[in-house]
Parts: sequence; structure tokens; C-alpha cells
Amino acid sequence: MNRRTILSLPLLQWLSPRGICRARAGSCDSELQGSYAERRLLNTAIPSELLSHLAIWDERARDFRKQRRGEQPGGAAAVIVLHLWADWCKPCVEEFPLLRELETQFATAHRGRVQLICVAMIPSSDVMDAFMQAHRERMPAGPHFQDTAEQLDRLLRPRFAADKLTLPLTLLLDTSASRRVVRYAVAGSLRARSR
Repeated sequence: MNRRTILSLPLLQWLSPRGICRARAGSCDSELQGSYAERRLLNTAIPSELLSHLAIWDERARDFRKQRRGEQPGGAAAVIVLHLWADWCKPCVEEFPLLRELETQFATAHRGRVQLICVAMIPSSDVMDAFMQAHRERMPAGPHFQDTAEQLDRLLRPRFAADKLTLPLTLLLDTSASRRVVRYAVAGSLRARSR
């Protein structure tokens, strides 16, 4: 990156000390995009109907299906930890044991007030089935959802520099009327910030 490029970037991007993995490119990038996106994601409203339209993974059928009554992500939980991932994203796969541990801690310490929701940016049931077969023991218990029709992707992508969504992406959402609001965002791996 030359000096002219640095001077054209927003100050928030230039000062960021973290590394991230850019989605679509599948490789690690400079720290600049993550910090910029995290700040732009704050206070983003995610409508409840968007979450209720996510497809849910049915382990028995090995297929995604529409949600049934009572399966809406978050349900009555006051706080949702929304985690977006993809099968081709190496940092996503590496942090599943950490997410599994967090899910257990939420269930023990917060008993229904905090829920981890994993949303796969995976195009088909076949890809998800193969991934689940290979990584089931490392993954959070679930349920697992799919970004049906890329609705979350379309909502969040414009908040990233160069319109490129960074994965993994973890958002802390609380309730505000008929929507969830982003109060904290981590673009890139949680491992570096696990404390």
C-alpha cells in the first residue's frame, strides 16, 4: 500500500491494529476493513422478520427447511450473538470449538437470556451436509440457519469497505421494538479477541 492509498482511507481504517479475513477472496487482508465495518455496523437494525425467514438446518432430513413455530432465532432471548460463517472460510472453521464453548457458557450463566445463532453463508444443502459430516463434533450444538436469499448479506454488505463482507462476522444484538439492533461487532476471527 503506497502513501497515497493510505491518505485516501478513512482515519478509522488506517489506525486499526487487527487482521481479518475477507470473504469472497478467502485470504487474510490488512486490518483496515474490519475496524471500519465494525463501526459502521453499530446500531444497524435487523428486522425480526428477516431472522424468521432464515432457513433452518434439519439434521434428520439433511436439508434446509422453513422454520416452524417456536424455531425463530433468538426467541425470547434478550441478547442474540449472531455469527455468520462459510464453509470455505478457514478462520470460520478454526473458531468453531471456541463458539461451542461460548454456547455452553451462555446456557449455564445466562439461561435463555443470551442465545448463539449460527448462520451459514452456504449455497446448498449438499454443501452443508458434507460440512456437517466433516465437522459436527467441533461445531456448536445449534440450531444452524442459512442466509436464505442472501437477505442478511444484502443488509450488511454495504457497511463494509469495497462492499465485501468479511467472515467470520459476529454481531451482538439486543431487542428494540420489532427488530434487533447491533450493539457490538467483530469482523474477523474471535480467537484474537477471545478475552
